[in-house]
Amino acid sequence: MKILGKLKMPSNASSRSSSVASLASLNLDEVFSAPETETINQTMPDIETNMPTDIIEIPAYYKNFTMSHPLGNLLVRLTSINTELCKKNNIKEHDLPELGEVCSQFVEAIKLERNKVASKVNKATVDLEDTILMKELNFHNINTPVKPPTQFSQIPVITTPAKMAEVIKTFPTKSSQKFSGNSNGVNILEFLNSMNTSQAILNLSKPEFLQILLKCVSGKVYGLVLECISYDHDIPDLYHSLLTLYDNRLSSSAARRILMTYKAPKPATLTKVQSYILELASRVASQLPVGKSRTSMFNIEATNALVRSLPHYSSTLVTNVMNTLAAKLERNPSFVELTKALTKYVDSINLDISRNGMPGVGKYTPHFDNLGTKPRHRVYALNRNNRYNNPRENSNTRNYRQQRDKNQRGQNRQPKRVNSMKSNKYADSPRNERVYNMNQGQQNNATRQQRYFKGLYCSLCGANNHSADQVCYKMRDSTGRIVETVPTYYHCELCFRKLGKKLYHPEATCFSKENRSEDNQKKA
Repeated sequence: MKILGKLKMPSNASSRSSSVASLASLNLDEVFSAPETETINQTMPDIETNMPTDIIEIPAYYKNFTMSHPLGNLLVRLTSINTELCKKNNIKEHDLPELGEVCSQFVEAIKLERNKVASKVNKATVDLEDTILMKELNFHNINTPVKPPTQFSQIPVITTPAKMAEVIKTFPTKSSQKFSGNSNGVNILEFLNSMNTSQAILNLSKPEFLQILLKCVSGKVYGLVLECISYDHDIPDLYHSLLTLYDNRLSSSAARRILMTYKAPKPATLTKVQSYILELASRVASQLPVGKSRTSMFNIEATNALVRSLPHYSSTLVTNVMNTLAAKLERNPSFVELTKALTKYVDSINLDISRNGMPGVGKYTPHFDNLGTKPRHRVYALNRNNRYNNPRENSNTRNYRQQRDKNQRGQNRQPKRVNSMKSNKYADSPRNERVYNMNQGQQNNATRQQRYFKGLYCSLCGANNHSADQVCYKMRDSTGRIVETVPTYYHCELCFRKLGKKLYHPEATCFSKENRSEDNQKKA
């Protein structure tokens, strides 16, 4: 460009006329037109990998690389134009850059630009990988029931004793408010929410918040928090550790299994059924982040569970009410809206549940304390008249048990005394007789319980290690193959004569036969 500026400096007319003539004589189309033998490569080669090792070949490589680049090709041609103009106007060429210098400087500029782009790409790649990794590690923060505080002061807040007294009063530092991890103490959710509320009011710094947290815990939790602080764990990780160890509520999958099979028992009412479904559905929806998706899932699970849990008449009524609300609202009603609409049908639904509900095991439906895994302990009365009405037993086993218990009751009316008691002069005393009867009754009950409650009984073979509804390995056909046999109404006469036992199996599969195959051939 300096050369082009120098062309305008001569002031006399002759110089200007000669310059114009020289420019006119120069064919610019030939200069700017690319040679037919040279083509500009659209894909640039790699500078480092294609660099020749011989020093003599480096200038030629720089020239070829510059000519293959669109901007480099333009610079080379502009340099050639300046050189031609200088020659035609007799201008000294010491101020003009050489063609080799232009090519080498252009290659260095391309190197710097490529290195800058490569560093930016590497930095963006590392940042992206770190972002993905942090998202995977912090996935638990999406569905966490209690989020840690995010606002902290940059400077210390507790600078005076009055401020310290205010902090002690605001945070749960009392013995009744401290969290110790015991089941009869403060719940972990209640404790962490109280910590968040106090932090939002006072806005302590992070070190001050951790120190106050130590004052709000006791027992094993104090040691856990102290170790986490010594390991430089941040506050979100500390919250996650506490929730993982002490949040004993039902998981989402367990709540879903209970909700899918829940039926309204007879002692329950519509209000109790709705409250129980509300607790379970909220645990099912907790697997999604807070927002519209969790709310939609909660409403769908709760309304469907309410329809499934009620008897047929009440279920149809709830479905009709839900469809009517959907037509009026032009959307699916929420669970709260559905419960409001069912208020006028409470009496009829309660009557239907008391008549057609599922037979409850206890007074109310099984409930979990705070939706935990440990059920409440309840005591239920036993009906002794229904002791033989076990639907898993067949009629033969039931009849055998009734006859056996009847015989044992008859034999135990006048128990025999042991020899040691006869030699005792106080053997005939009422006290010893009561003790003997009590011990004898305990032994009989233990034997009966061990045989028929803890163990099993097979009415097909009389064994105590399996039951008749399972496969009895003594029931075989003529070829010796095990066959599944159903107990018969009458006992086997052959087993009764040989063994003295009443076993209820068909004669074809009787194991008391000496030769089953010959017996079957005789019958055939």
